[in-house]
Amino acid sequence: MRSPILINGYGVFIGLDHLHLIIKNKDVALSQRIPLSSISHLLLQGNAITLSTAVLAECSKRGIAISLLNNRGYPILILHHPKVTRLLTNLARLAESPQGIRLIRTFLTKKVQNQKAIIHYHCRSLRLEKVIQKRLSETVNTLSTLKALEEVEANNTTVSACRESFFLVEARTSRAYWHAYAKLIPTSLGFKGRVGRGAKDGVNQLLNYSYALLAGHVLAQMLKAEIDPTQALLHHRKNSVFPLLYDFMEPFRPLADHIVLAFIHRQNKPLQNNTGQLRQAVLLRFKKAWYEASQQPQPWSKQKATLDQLVDTYLHRWLRTVATLPKD
Repeated sequence: MRSPILINGYGVFIGLDHLHLIIKNKDVALSQRIPLSSISHLLLQGNAITLSTAVLAECSKRGIAISLLNNRGYPILILHHPKVTRLLTNLARLAESPQGIRLIRTFLTKKVQNQKAIIHYHCRSLRLEKVIQKRLSETVNTLSTLKALEEVEANNTTVSACRESFFLVEARTSRAYWHAYAKLIPTSLGFKGRVGRGAKDGVNQLLNYSYALLAGHVLAQMLKAEIDPTQALLHHRKNSVFPLLYDFMEPFRPLADHIVLAFIHRQNKPLQNNTGQLRQAVLLRFKKAWYEASQQPQPWSKQKATLDQLVDTYLHRWLRTVATLPKD
C-alpha cells in the first residue's frame, strides 16, 4: 500500500537509484532508501532541500505528487503530472447550484457526527462514569446542529448566499465540541480550548501538527483523483492557497483529534521541552503513531474504514455531484 512520505531537515539531497529514492543528509553518514512503489505523495519541509531531475521525472511518471510545506506544515507548492490539470471542474457552476449547498451540508453534517462519535468513543475508552459520558456526549448536540444545517440549505440557492450561515453553525458546534474534548485531557497539560497559530500548550501544538499531516494525506488523495485543490467552494481563495482541500478536510478533522487524544493518553513524559516547543522525540513518535492509525480501520467509525477509504468515498461523491450538474 502506498502512503505519503514526509522528508524534513536542512541540506537534504534526494536522488534516484533503481526506482528507489535515495535520501542523504549532510549531518548523517548513512543514506535512506525508499522504494517509489511505496510512495503516494512526497512532502518536503525544510531549507536547502535538493531534488534530482530524475526524481522529478519518475515521480511525475508514476503520479506521485511533490509538495513543498511551510514551517507550519501547510503546502505552498505542488508539482504533479500535467494530466491532473485536465480536470479543472467548473466549481463556479457548482457554487451557484443547490447541489453545491447540499454537498457542503453533507460535509459539515459528517464532521459533526464524527465529532460526537469521537467524544463518545473516548468517554468509553477512558471508562468515565456513565453520567459523565452522557453529559459530555450530549454537549455536542447533533440533532440541533443538523436541523440548523438543513435550514441553511432550505433557505438559500447559492453557496455565496449561505457561506457565513454555514460557518456560524459550524462555529457554534465547535465551541461545544472543544469544551467536551478538553474534559478528556489531563488538566496537567494545560489545554483550555482550541488555539491554532501561536499555540503555547503541547496539546494544541500536536493538534496543529495532526491537521498538517491530515492536509498532506487528503491532498494526495485529491491529486490521485485529479481534483484541483486550488478551486473554491465553502472556503474562500482569499484565505487559502488550496481552499477545496480545506473543504474536503472538514469531515476528517475529528479523526486527527482522535489520534491526538489516543496519543497523549499513552505518554508518560512531558510533551514540550524547556522552550515550550514539542520535544523532537514526541514529534517522531506522534508522526509514526499518526500514519499507523490512519492505515487502520477507525474504531469510532460505524463503517470501520481506513482514512484512505473514508476520504475516497467523499471524493467520489463530489465527482458524482459535479458530473450530474445540468448543462448550460
